[in-house]
Amino acid sequence: NKICCNEYLITFFQKELSNLEKECLLLREELCSKDHLLQNEQKISNELKVRLKLASETIVRLEEENMHNKIDYSNLSMNYETLLKESDVLTKEALSCQTEAAKVKIKITSLENILRREINIAKIAKEQQYLLESSKAAIQLNRRLQTFGLCSHAMNKRNKANIRELQHKLTALSVNEFNKLSNNSILLHPEMENLCFKVYRLYYSFALLVL
Repeated sequence: NKICCNEYLITFFQKELSNLEKECLLLREELCSKDHLLQNEQKISNELKVRLKLASETIVRLEEENMHNKIDYSNLSMNYETLLKESDVLTKEALSCQTEAAKVKIKITSLENILRREINIAKIAKEQQYLLESSKAAIQLNRRLQTFGLCSHAMNKRNKANIRELQHKLTALSVNEFNKLSNNSILLHPEMENLCFKVYRLYYSFALLVL
């Protein structure tokens, strides 16, 4: 009986041992699987930690950039408002300058017209002065010419009378001399006779012109 009992116990323990070995093997396999899973999870966890760190850094950087952008936007808004105000001021100044320029242009045009009128007046005054001086000179010249004309007329009249008197005497003398020569039948050289005739005709023509 003891032997049977021992065999039974041995068989029982062997089975239990076999079962335990199987369970241990299963546990080892499961442990290996879980260890592999754990390693994968740790790897994933490490990757996630790295990603989380990068994401955190990115978030911080983006928040800082967002803050800087907000500050820049605020500054730009202030600068834009300042530029708008300056633009309004410059626009008003430009309009004022245009108005002043138009007024100055009108004044310049008016002054140019006044200057032209003054220049024309000065030219007219000079022309009037020149005409007045020319008129005075013409009057003086006319008086001189009248005086000279009267003197010349008197002298011419006196000279004509003297010439007329002398011409009458010369004509009478020439006729008498020519008649004497004809009556005395003095024969002259043909050239001398022709010359005397030409002299007689010349004096006679001059006498007619003077008369």
